[in-house]
Amino acid sequence: MEGETTEKEPEVTFEHDCPMEELAALMWEVHAEKHGLPKDSAPQGSEEVIRGIMAKPNATELILRKDGELIGCAFSFEESEKELKKEVPCANFFTRNGERVFKIKGVNIKLEYRGQGFGKKMMAQLVEETGQKGATKLILSTPKNSDPIPARRLYEKLGFREVAPNQPQDSFYMQYEYSEEK
Repeated sequence: MEGETTEKEPEVTFEHDCPMEELAALMWEVHAEKHGLPKDSAPQGSEEVIRGIMAKPNATELILRKDGELIGCAFSFEESEKELKKEVPCANFFTRNGERVFKIKGVNIKLEYRGQGFGKKMMAQLVEETGQKGATKLILSTPKNSDPIPARRLYEKLGFREVAPNQPQDSFYMQYEYSEEK
């Protein structure tokens, strides 16, 4: 119809290699937004965190762009049973010998893009790619000092479920189990 404009669907792309400075700046921006810090300060420690995650076995860096703008990132890596039990106090509740457990870390979406389905798209892509690497289970944790409700709902929609819910930790832990038929 004349006079009507149809809004163009945004182009959403996933990447795996992003310049370290750009990725560190995104992580710092999200951290600053969450904690009320100045966004223009230096991305303190972000590059070291990223390097540490990417040095882990089977590490994946997933970058989300909307119309070319970097709006989100997430990471996953395979965690040894020994390291998993050392870091996650309730690991005995949800791991079995021989499983290939991958951990999701550093999920970041710019504040202005939250609640629009971008996090769901990014997490679904990460679940798929991690499964292709042979994961039998994915785990993640979310700090209780942040607002866990939107994150918990997102993860539950994707098939994650909380494990060891009555544990007195600073985080809640969730897992995703891949079916035998991948």
